[in-house]
Amino acid sequence: MSKKILFISQYFYPEEFRGNDIAFDWVERGNNVTVITSIPNYPKGHFFDGYGLFKKRKEIIKGVRIIRIPVIPRGNGSGFSLLLNYLSFALFASVFAFFHSFNEKYEVVFVQQLSPVTMALPAIVIKNCQKIPLVLWVLDLWPESLTSAGNINNKLILDFFKKIVTYIYQKSDRILISSKSFGNSILEKGNFNSKIAYFPNWADTAFSFTKKSFSLPNIPEGFIIM
Repeated sequence: MSKKILFISQYFYPEEFRGNDIAFDWVERGNNVTVITSIPNYPKGHFFDGYGLFKKRKEIIKGVRIIRIPVIPRGNGSGFSLLLNYLSFALFASVFAFFHSFNEKYEVVFVQQLSPVTMALPAIVIKNCQKIPLVLWVLDLWPESLTSAGNINNKLILDFFKKIVTYIYQKSDRILISSKSFGNSILEKGNFNSKIAYFPNWADTAFSFTKKSFSLPNIPEGFIIM
């Protein structure tokens, strides 16, 4: 049965992330899919050619309707410019989501949660306004990413984001994890075991082979290929 799905992520096509495959596949299966995302600027740090605050803010690609939220570009990807990029999407997308929730009704909201974790906040706005389930696909752990990738060890900052992450997990109806070890971090923040489901990444089509299409002749017994 066809569903009306809202997909939220700060990153979407032409930016290259796995969530693109999911959204396009849903449409191929007969679903109605809307994406709320930002003006593409990852990883270049500036808006992609042809996109801008007044250009291509709404478009349809492979049947997916895309709404692009204005953001401050990430610049060189570090420091204050990256913080502004993160905050601008969380703020502007949440405001848009609030008003959008009165104009269009969805059956489920799905979040591709990379960094920053705050990209899930607009989905919570939609969930609360429309009383629909929220599915969170966790591809990056917070606040761990702040320490490992951002070299941030300030306890006040880490505790602040831990509370935000815990709140997001509490509001999620389903939490998909790409690695089983992610479950350890999630369970440290609350009893979310019943919400967690293992959802691993898939191989790109270019690297998918069948016995009929691919074989390795004369391989010694016990030879291991990675």
